[in-house]
Amino acid sequence: HLCLPLLALFLALPFSSSISCQGTIGSNSGLYMLHRSRGAASLAARSRPRWIKTMMKKQLAGGRLLQGVVRDAGGMGDTKQGLASLKSARSQSTKVQATALRPLVEFTEKADNSFISKLKEEEIPEKLDPRRPREVKGAHFTRVDPEPVPNPYLVGASPSCAQMLGLDPKELDSDEFLQVFSGNELPKGFAGWASVYGCHCGGQWFGQLGDGRAMSIGEVMNPTSSHRYELQLKGCGRTPYSRQFDGRAVLRSSIREFLASESMAALGVPTTRSLCIIGHKEQIMRAWYPDSKGRGGVGQPVRGFPPNQLVEEPGAVLCRVSESFIRFGQLELFWKRGESALLCE
Repeated sequence: HLCLPLLALFLALPFSSSISCQGTIGSNSGLYMLHRSRGAASLAARSRPRWIKTMMKKQLAGGRLLQGVVRDAGGMGDTKQGLASLKSARSQSTKVQATALRPLVEFTEKADNSFISKLKEEEIPEKLDPRRPREVKGAHFTRVDPEPVPNPYLVGASPSCAQMLGLDPKELDSDEFLQVFSGNELPKGFAGWASVYGCHCGGQWFGQLGDGRAMSIGEVMNPTSSHRYELQLKGCGRTPYSRQFDGRAVLRSSIREFLASESMAALGVPTTRSLCIIGHKEQIMRAWYPDSKGRGGVGQPVRGFPPNQLVEEPGAVLCRVSESFIRFGQLELFWKRGESALLCE
């Protein structure tokens, strides 16, 4: 996940002798600001591939690169004039976006869940536990609600992602936000579902998988851009596709995904976004590497292998965002099963 943004930076700034990156992930801009020296600027600009220049132009047009040599992006004009026009455009854009930001109640009530309204839901017998592991045929998804977690607390959030969705970033600090995005309470407009799909593993067809520890909770429309986004909670409990696992996520891996996705978005690399990480007091058992300190000499511990020790780790729920979470594996599963009607839908 980190190779592409690092490669982009390397190709974009190959000859610069003075580069300082100030990460602003989690700020209102949620973006990286790059400051470059003028020396070797023209040489670096000539050496960039066209896709890098295009990416930088888009960043500049959106006010993402607030400092730097505007001329380097490919004929954008004088630095001071360019920055002035960018700041002016960004100010006007911010005013327009601010009027379209909605409070949490309105945000959830206006959810438009096209996935569950247009595709086929699994018909579950009345006495069957909807979380029981099973093979699901003749359906695109299963209705299932998140399992509550004790004492949720906010670990981190992305105001820029909230703005992209049309949600007022002020809501990120509210208790209602904690309850909704920890999965403890699904408000009016939201609904939980897990989709079924298949995959290949090691070159062999693995059969049915599915959302084993992730549930979608709603689709929202940005009132300004009219873009549709699907919200999904990762680590919010068991589904029929959990295959005897607990359906939870640990804080360690949730932080890693949050930082990677928001960093790539800040660099202009298309990817899923992360709205927030909600921690909680449930301890999650996970396999970890055996303690092997000292095997590598003083100051050089060697990690044992394989990870065969069970350790307790703090749990977390990550909210990730995409225009859609439909996978190629969903289409492949229906094709393998001969469920052509589901495939065509």
